[in-house]
Amino acid sequence: MFDKWRKYSYVAQKQRRLYFLKILAWLFASFLCFTLIGTLFISTIVVENSTMEPGILEGDRFVVSPFPYGARLPLFSFRLPGPDQPARGDLVVVDRSAARESNVLRFVDSLVRFFSGQRAALSRGAASASLKRVVGLPGDTVSMQGHILRVRPAGEPYALTEFELAKRTYDVNVPKLPAGWSAVLPFSDALPPLTLGAGEYFLVSDDRSAANDSRVWGAVKIDDIGAKVLFRYWPFSRFGRPSL
Repeated sequence: MFDKWRKYSYVAQKQRRLYFLKILAWLFASFLCFTLIGTLFISTIVVENSTMEPGILEGDRFVVSPFPYGARLPLFSFRLPGPDQPARGDLVVVDRSAARESNVLRFVDSLVRFFSGQRAALSRGAASASLKRVVGLPGDTVSMQGHILRVRPAGEPYALTEFELAKRTYDVNVPKLPAGWSAVLPFSDALPPLTLGAGEYFLVSDDRSAANDSRVWGAVKIDDIGAKVLFRYWPFSRFGRPSL
């Protein structure tokens, strides 16, 4: 009798529709919060390679925020103004494909990430996002010798090493080049002076044997810098700001 009431009763059918509408409303509200918080304020990233050794290891997990440099709004192509700018020594998340992807793709990608629990993604940016170290700022002249960067800040008469100018301490892996490897060959330990233009930054890996950084890309625009690294939350034994 009760089953028939649920099947034929208008009241029961109405209650069922309201139940499903509540579920949909809850899912939509959860997705909206997930998207806005992750896009505008705070999210996480997992290091999937060894390019930032020795201080940052593969598998390390970080809390990052797009807010300091200006978050990119979902479904819109412009970025909000941020209260800060990248500084020398900062760790940043680089996503060189995000600014060139369509707004619709980014929105659909948010849906896929949400309903898959961050296990799947459509955006190429999800695979290309990586951590890099800020060494050069707009107007700086950057050069490299022995895998160590030297920077002449805009308006200054002389250059200093990257470590002298950085706001935080960090270490680098300096590889040994094969015998006879000339400075004019690709992936050498030297770089001729490069002056950065307005809105351009020079980003490098801490492991200088890795070449997927500004030594190959050239200067990186602010639109390709997606977020600032705030702190490492895993492994817990190295919890805190990644100064090394």
